[in-house]
Amino acid sequence: MKSSRMGRFLLVVAMAATVAACSATTSSASPGARTAPPATSLTPTASSVTPAPPTVRPSASPTAAAVCPIAAQTGRLPSDRMIDVTVATLDGADIVTFTFGESSLPEPPQGVSEGLLETASPPYVEGASGLPVDVTGEHVARLRFSGMSIMNDVGLPTYDGRMDFRPDLPALRTLVNSEMFEGVIGWYIGYDGGGCVTLGSDETSVTVTIAHTGP
Repeated sequence: MKSSRMGRFLLVVAMAATVAACSATTSSASPGARTAPPATSLTPTASSVTPAPPTVRPSASPTAAAVCPIAAQTGRLPSDRMIDVTVATLDGADIVTFTFGESSLPEPPQGVSEGLLETASPPYVEGASGLPVDVTGEHVARLRFSGMSIMNDVGLPTYDGRMDFRPDLPALRTLVNSEMFEGVIGWYIGYDGGGCVTLGSDETSVTVTIAHTGP
């Protein structure tokens, strides 16, 4: 009876050993089996990056046509009383004419009456208040009359005409009064183009001439 039990026990042990051996063999990788390659990064290497095309920059624009600079110009005025202002265009130039009447006195108490034409720089403001003045045009000149009589003998303005001109002329764009105070009358002159701006006078008037440019 013992030998029969012993035989069955040995048989069970042998079968268990065989199953364990088979399980171990099955779970181990077979010799020569290929494993999956490690994951690779999606970031391209430097050698695989296509170089960016060179940036194309536009060439510099051609040099703009030369602009005639405004040389500061001064001169004695016909009198100390400005009485009229007109604008017009002639062949090749726009003309601003300031007309003067008789002097208030042979020797005006405010001194010699003189005119000054020069380049104006922004900000464009009224001389007395400092408020902005609207001036249009590519370039701006300033005309200043000093030693002026603003009022006549009966207390009326010596000039009561227009203070703001916006003519549609080839060059002149703006003629606007900037000051009429304490013996000073000022004007801003805005214009287009590179034409020269000159100051002239005769016995009764002062003129500002703005030469045309282009066809």
